[in-house]
Amino acid sequence: MGLNKLVISYPQGSGGTWFAHLIDCLVNDNQFHQSQTNWHAAKFSARPRVKILVNHELDDPDFNLSGDCTYNFWCYYYVKRFVYDLGGPKPVINARGSQLRLVKCPYQSDTTARQDFEWMFLQARFIASYNLHNQRNLDYADLVHAPDRFYKTITDVLDQRGINFRDDYQFFLQAKNTYLDSVRGLRQNAINVNHHHYRIWELAYIDGVLDRAPGFDYFDQFGSPEMQAWVDQFRDQVLEDTKKVYLKIN
Repeated sequence: MGLNKLVISYPQGSGGTWFAHLIDCLVNDNQFHQSQTNWHAAKFSARPRVKILVNHELDDPDFNLSGDCTYNFWCYYYVKRFVYDLGGPKPVINARGSQLRLVKCPYQSDTTARQDFEWMFLQARFIASYNLHNQRNLDYADLVHAPDRFYKTITDVLDQRGINFRDDYQFFLQAKNTYLDSVRGLRQNAINVNHHHYRIWELAYIDGVLDRAPGFDYFDQFGSPEMQAWVDQFRDQVLEDTKKVYLKIN
């Protein structure tokens, strides 16, 4: 008889690796990995009773962790993945002489600046538009403001699946606090319309959420007057939408 499986979906930046590790601790008695940044180094149980699978785009996962605060997720992903994991964006000049700040795509070797830009842009677009294509059953805002409800959702799903688990709310609270400490005070965790990461977000939101596309190439025209004129048509709406769902974590 094969192992039970639990499938977890989430947009990048929403604490998904922390959450997958938390579930592994609850159902497989794994030891919680302490971290001040992210949980990419946390190892799944070597002898699990339940296999934990992560899939960002599965239609019907057991847990789908997301929230309205997609700009928070982009900020967290930008800092934790691009800055902490990959050493931070470096200046790159495009064909028209505009400077961009990019990281090397870690999944391919010998990438061009265009490919690195496209990878960064697609990460932002996926995060911005995640809720248009996925139905969450775990709300990130509950993790911050209603942890008892968040925890109950976890235990309800595990009970419905008939999976034995460690029912320990205090353990969950400690793990939750450790995670939230990792996102408090991140210097990019604010809406700064002049910052490079917000300009990428702006493009991704216009393209992925507002479903508008220009008649030019994003990479070639990044920073050009033509691009700025096009973005200006949507700038107020993007900023208003971003502020409306931005989640401040004290």
